[in-house]
Amino acid sequence: MVATRAGGIRGRTALEWGLVDELAPRSRLAEVVASRAAAMAASSDRPASGPGVTLSPLDRQIDGDRIAYRYVTAILDGQRRLVDITITGPPASEGQPTTGDQWLAAGDASWALATVRELDDLILHLRTNELELGTWVLRTRGDARRVLDHDLLLFDNYDDWLVNEIVHYLKRTLKRLDVTSRSLIALIEPGSCFAGVLLELALAADRQYILDGPPIDDENSDERASITLSPANFGAFPMGNGLSRLESRFYRDDEHVERRCFRQQAGALVRGQGSQRFAHHVYPPGSRERFSK
Repeated sequence: MVATRAGGIRGRTALEWGLVDELAPRSRLAEVVASRAAAMAASSDRPASGPGVTLSPLDRQIDGDRIAYRYVTAILDGQRRLVDITITGPPASEGQPTTGDQWLAAGDASWALATVRELDDLILHLRTNELELGTWVLRTRGDARRVLDHDLLLFDNYDDWLVNEIVHYLKRTLKRLDVTSRSLIALIEPGSCFAGVLLELALAADRQYILDGPPIDDENSDERASITLSPANFGAFPMGNGLSRLESRFYRDDEHVERRCFRQQAGALVRGQGSQRFAHHVYPPGSRERFSK
């Protein structure tokens, strides 16, 4: 049964029911809004003065079916209606900021801020301009340990206003991915760096597939696909429902998340069959041809 009110829910009733925060007459509406905005600004821990960070225009290069930024690339496949997205981890050739002053000096060039800006821009671009590409394949490339180190540097400096803003920017972008109406598939391969904050990309996907064996193009390699958990996966980047992506994945199974396996695995590489608790399917070596298609 659905009940409605012809006149809607007005003023005092809306306030009594908790549907609005405050009731203001038209003559005082601007004053009340300004007062609330000032009160919210005063509660912020951002510095009242000092240097900020200039966000330079993103260097988005579009060449045919390829969209490229510094750390994010996308290959568009109109025939198969999919996008192959690769996020590159922190480069080994560059030092990582370790203090608030160093984060500020790095500005918009730091890996975390640059990557989240590029990924956010790509998500919006694809959602707006590539409506027929209904499947997004998510990959990562790089050193998982460097990603974990970057996570620690973020959280070690969380009290710094800029680092705090970067963490919130990451939260918003991951939430944007959560509610993107596309089929998201994470492919976890040798050379991937699905660790910490980048593992959140895989957890946001509808399906996760990990290759159990050497790289497809190098049968003799000792390199194996793995995922790595960190404190970043236990609530630092909550979904819109307030739960972490692990908690949402294993809803009402807190023991599984907290004690049985995941907390124990934080910081350790989880490979092949051991990752079946996270991935929807593990491809054994004999199935590598299927994995590559």
